[in-house]
Amino acid sequence: MCRPVQVFEYLNKRCGEVSTEQWAWLRRAPFVPVRRAADKKPDKKSDKGEAGAVQHVAPCEVFFALTCKKKFGPLLDYTDLKPGSPAGVFLSKCGVEEQPSVSALAAGVAANHGRTIAGMSGTSAYLGALKELSKALRDERGYGASLPAELFAALEAAPCVIGLHADGGGKKWSAVRAAECFIGDHPRFVSLFSPLVAPEDAALKELYAYLGARTISEAVRMEHTPEGAASGSSGSSGRVGRLVRSRILERSCLLLHDIDKPSCPLRLNLLPGAEDVLRQERFEVVEVATIACTLQFAELTVTESASACVVSREGQLQVC
Repeated sequence: MCRPVQVFEYLNKRCGEVSTEQWAWLRRAPFVPVRRAADKKPDKKSDKGEAGAVQHVAPCEVFFALTCKKKFGPLLDYTDLKPGSPAGVFLSKCGVEEQPSVSALAAGVAANHGRTIAGMSGTSAYLGALKELSKALRDERGYGASLPAELFAALEAAPCVIGLHADGGGKKWSAVRAAECFIGDHPRFVSLFSPLVAPEDAALKELYAYLGARTISEAVRMEHTPEGAASGSSGSSGRVGRLVRSRILERSCLLLHDIDKPSCPLRLNLLPGAEDVLRQERFEVVEVATIACTLQFAELTVTESASACVVSREGQLQVC
């Protein structure tokens, strides 16, 4: 019986006899033998997963191991044939690629994250593959613009991202949907509520946000309750109130604009209407005795004291 490589070498010699319709059929016909790692953790001594049974896959879903297996591991299916060999040349003509497209990589993450994560001894290699996906999703038309809607939906629904446990307990990470993970833009909230957080990497945070992860500051509801008048206070007409109001107006440009960026854009976390309020000076400063700050995240509620806040009372914005 001929081995597949001998068959491919023979067919490579007869490529001139293959029609356009036949090439299209070959591209999607499941005839390329691949051997996937079994869905189990690697052996501690060999650090290699147990090989599974040979399966046959369409060329359009297979990649040359020589050029990308080290980077993407079990997320994709591979052939060990070299691209420049006679058998490899035939498979290239059938659709086997040296590197995955953004759609192929996204499909691999959506479909094969389970077998990849099951065989992991650490997270660095898998997170590296997710970083490659994030970079591939960058498009001049917008992040993720080139990804088909069905692939986005598959990624969004899959527990294919790594969330880090912020509580410092026994378990260091979990595989979850992006929507179950948070971007730790507020260290105090992360310490207080210990959510699953995205790794501290710009490309990964961009991918997680694209797939539905919110910032922890977005997820935490904050409510301030000023109580009582400060001892000896004259409200907004007092010396301290006038001084604070004057300083706020002097620094309004710094409060509104991100001066660390060349174009000095408006800050991303501005409250709705904040720009108009500052420019039109439609606020007052009030001294109060105490300020209670209630923070709510999911089912958790924490109340603590605060030194300042902004509240709306009877249509008037007050800085307390």
